[in-house]
Parts: sequence; C-alpha cells; structure tokens
Amino acid sequence: MSSDNLEIVDDRANEQEETITVTKKSAKQTLKDEARAQRKAHEEQLAVKMKNARRQDMMAADEFASQEEVLLLIKESWNEICKEPDDREKGVVSKEEEEKETIMMAQRNARQTAAQATQGGAQQAKKSGGWFGTGKSKDVSLAVKEGEEDQKDTKKASSMSTWDIPRTFDEMVRLNAGMIGANLQYINIMLDSFGGLVADVCKRGHLQEQTDIVCMRLAKEVKGSIKVNEFKICLLASMRALIPGMWNVKLEKAWVWLWDSIEVHLRESLPLPNKYGKIVAKFVEGLEDTVRSDIGMCVWKRVFVEDPSAENFFRQSNQRLIYIVTMAIKYSVEFYGDPEKTKMAIEALALKHIMYQVQPRMFMLFVTCYDEEIKARTDDKLVQSGMHWSISIIASIMARVVEDGANPILTAALANDVKTLKMELGKVARGNRANSMLNC
Repeated sequence: MSSDNLEIVDDRANEQEETITVTKKSAKQTLKDEARAQRKAHEEQLAVKMKNARRQDMMAADEFASQEEVLLLIKESWNEICKEPDDREKGVVSKEEEEKETIMMAQRNARQTAAQATQGGAQQAKKSGGWFGTGKSKDVSLAVKEGEEDQKDTKKASSMSTWDIPRTFDEMVRLNAGMIGANLQYINIMLDSFGGLVADVCKRGHLQEQTDIVCMRLAKEVKGSIKVNEFKICLLASMRALIPGMWNVKLEKAWVWLWDSIEVHLRESLPLPNKYGKIVAKFVEGLEDTVRSDIGMCVWKRVFVEDPSAENFFRQSNQRLIYIVTMAIKYSVEFYGDPEKTKMAIEALALKHIMYQVQPRMFMLFVTCYDEEIKARTDDKLVQSGMHWSISIIASIMARVVEDGANPILTAALANDVKTLKMELGKVARGNRANSMLNC
C-alpha cells in the first residue's frame, strides 16, 4: 500500500474518531439538557406550591393573628360537631322556636281571656232572665270549640318539632348533597376520610398522605365526573345548620381556608392514579423473582452506604431484607388496585416497626434509595414517577403510625431505661398509671 493510501486511511480514522467524540459530547449535552429541563420543571412545580401556600397564609393572615389561631378554631368547632346530637343541642333553643312558643302562648292566653269574659256575661244574663235559658249550652259549645283549637295547635307544633331533620354531620352533608345533585359516591368517600384530614391538619399544620389515598379511592370507586367544589358547599351548609350558636364569619373563613388547602392537594393528585396505575402494574409483572431479589439487595446496600447507623436497626438476614423490598414493590402495585385495604395492611405492619424502634426518618431514606434503584432499572419516566408516588405514600403512612404510636412510656420500656420509665410514669396520675402502661 502506498504512502498516499495510508494517509487517506489515517485521515478517515481520524474523522471517525472525531465523529464519535462529537456524538459522545452531543449525547452528554443532551442528557445534561434533559436533567436541566427536569430540574427546571421541578423548580416550577415547587414555586407553584409555594405560591399557593403563601396565598393561603396571606388569606389567613388577613383575618387571624397566626395559623395556630385558625387551627384552634377549626379544632374547637370540629369537636363540637363530633359530639352526640343530644349533647350538642342541650340547652340550645333557636330563635325560631322561641318565637313560635311566644306566639302560641299569646294565642292561648287571648282565647282564655275571651272565654272567661263570655262565661261571665252568660252568667249575668242568666241571672237577669235573658237569652231564654240557653246561655249554658252556648258556653259548653264554645268551650268544646276552643278545646279542639288548642288540640289542633298542639298537634301542629308537635308535627313541626318531630320533622325528620338530620342531626349528625354525615347525615346533614348527604342531605345537602342530594339537594344540589352532587355525586354521592364522591361525597361518601370524602366523609369517610374527612375526619382524618381535619385531624392531620390540626395536629401537624399540614396534610400528608391522606389526600393521596382519597384520590386513589376516588379513581377506583367513583363513576362519572367529580366536581371537587361540591363537598365544600355541603360542608359549609351543614356546619351552619349544626352549630348555629358558634358559627360566624371568622369561623367560616377558617373552614374555607382548610378546604382550599385540601382542594389544592386533591386537584394535584386526582389524575395520578389513572396515569400511573396500569404502567406500574405492567412493569412489576415483568420483574422475575431473581430480579426482585437483586433489587432488594441493591436497595439495602444503598441504604447502608447512605447511613451506616441503619445497620443497627436492620439486623435481619439478607433473605429477610430482600423480602421487605419485595413486599414494598408488591404494595406499590396493590395501592392502585385497592387503596383502602392496602392502607389497613400497611398500618398493621407499621405497628410492628415500633417494637423494632425504627426511627421515622429511616422510611424517607428507604424511599430515596428505592427510587434510585428503580431509576437504574428503567428509563421510563412514568414508571419511575408512579413507583415513587406509591412508595412515598406507604412510607408516609408507616412514619406517621410509628411517630404517633411511639409514646415516651413505650420508648423507655423498649430501651429498658428504668430511670426514664419511672420519670414518665411520674407525670401520670397514680390512678391512671396502670392504664397508661397497658395502652402504650
């Protein structure tokens, strides 16, 4: 081969190397651009959420000194709503009832006065020989007529007082929902979860996984269109009717603020179950047992690298650790299929973690490592987002149950800390100490 040919071959090789280098640089730049676009989209979502939060805080600040004041008003009025109807209505007489009673008493007194005057005139006429002796029968017929009128008034008042008016919150909301033609399936699911939503807000000042579970149930069980604002109308109308003595403009604004906070979360999460459910189920069904076991080991390796102290809490065998991850994958799919049943199973599982003294922060660490491993296994963004959403709900449920259930007495007993246990029991009244130890 001549030197000219060798130079041509070398030139072509150099051109190919340059092309490969340019292609690699282009690919890297594309990945960087995609990562930058994802970060920008994420930042925009956070900015929208922060804007909504600021708007709600400004709304509360216009009328209230602090958020704590709003939450206190909501808590007090909700406690009043949750009382038994007889306890709530004891000693409370509406203005309408007072007015009706006053009118009835005035009518009764007027009739008695007229009857007495008529009876006195009849007796005087009889003594003077007037009316040909027929005054007595007229008096009797007049008395009978007045008695019948009194009975009619009494029956009318009785029928008005015994009219079947709802006396509980759920019944009143359903009545109002029927009157405005709301979707009753949506209303019933909201009623099932509304107490938990109010408790979460009053205790923590923000919403956690409750709204996501509600959205999963709505997507699974509700047929037809969902108008989120319908529950707000029923909620406010029912509370005005049940606690008229407490209700005022300030309390209404507090409840409007609460519902607006819930509605923001509902509108964000409502499309997600239908968006992710089938895709996540298809991805998990395609994972063989060996692949699931490998994912399990890789997740725990990431956990122990991120936080070496986690080994003090998770000291089980490798097979047990793999089983935990495979169950997490299973629950990630089942949450889309049957959210209520899966929630109950996870809450029962979380109670066991209290005995293992697992700290709530460990669940968030597990989610982070779990997400990283799923991203390493698939490039499908919908699968990544769907697996993240469901596992985040699971971790939030478990963290909340552990946090709420691990009271100081139980924590001291599990740590075998006699001094702390005696100190915590000393804070409880002597007559209640046995119950405190049994209930912990």
